[in-house]
Amino acid sequence: MQYIQTKKKKQPVQVQIRSLEDAEKNPKQIQQWINNVNELHKTRPPPTVQYTKTMPDIELLMQEWAPEMEEAFGQIPLPGPEMDLSLGDYARMVCTMLDLSLIHICRCRR
Repeated sequence: MQYIQTKKKKQPVQVQIRSLEDAEKNPKQIQQWINNVNELHKTRPPPTVQYTKTMPDIELLMQEWAPEMEEAFGQIPLPGPEMDLSLGDYARMVCTMLDLSLIHICRCRR
């Protein structure tokens, strides 16, 4: 997964930076600053993610398993904590046992 943030090219805006003395006596200026920051955040484009592989359809992933599968899960003994495996290795092993596809999981994080 690659994270790419796209930015709209705009002309740089000259901003005056100043401090506010006796801030507790100037609630209007504080509120104006908060509003300006909120407006700034609204103009930023949302980050986008570009996947290198197409992701599976979420509706297919969220479907219930057939009753036979549910029954099989109750009968398949999964390895217990006595196995000396990292969490990632354990997850890969269980997914393999259940014939769940693992698409390009980085093996270097073991």
